[in-house]
Amino acid sequence: MQWKRIALLTLCIVSLGTMPTNAATFKDVNTQHWYYSSVERLVKHNILSGYEDGTFKPQQPVTRAQAATIIANALRVNKEAIVPPRFTDVAKTNTHYEAIAALTKLGVFQNSEQFFPQQSLTRKQMAKILVEAFKLKSSGIVTYADVPPKSWAYEYIGILGALGITTNQGDFYPNQAVTRAQLAAFIERTIDMKRKDNDNDIWDTWKNW
Repeated sequence: MQWKRIALLTLCIVSLGTMPTNAATFKDVNTQHWYYSSVERLVKHNILSGYEDGTFKPQQPVTRAQAATIIANALRVNKEAIVPPRFTDVAKTNTHYEAIAALTKLGVFQNSEQFFPQQSLTRKQMAKILVEAFKLKSSGIVTYADVPPKSWAYEYIGILGALGITTNQGDFYPNQAVTRAQLAAFIERTIDMKRKDNDNDIWDTWKNW
């Protein structure tokens, strides 16, 4: 029965060779997707999470409320020692209330009458949030054809370009909605940059990043 043992051994070798070396956490995030490593890394560090059906929904736009929770997770902010914000459209029962309140206290969000939690986060809004939340600075800025100097987001977007957090060239598309996959990539690049700068902050202490 020597031939059977050889056949069985051959089958095992073939099977092992075709097994994925790094299985995806979510059924809609393939290992070949450009955002795969960003999503996996942020999930591992409890910054992002998926949905109960096992999906991540990478192409779904991020709402402003969802973005608040994701950024708060990345900053490891204290969501208990908060000051109630003035927003009339964010109830205390809102799942993202503590994160919104905490970031507002830190000055990431302006404490105004409305927050518009269900609106999709735009790319220019994201630029401001990242700069304010991670205290990003650069000696210069990168300009984009579709972001005029008079825009309130001009410097924020320019800083992301200068630091390589956005890889866009020519146009930035400031009014487009940010998808969950895109936000994962932006946050990963931001933390990568913060870990390499000269400031001592919480991201420098993270192991296995």
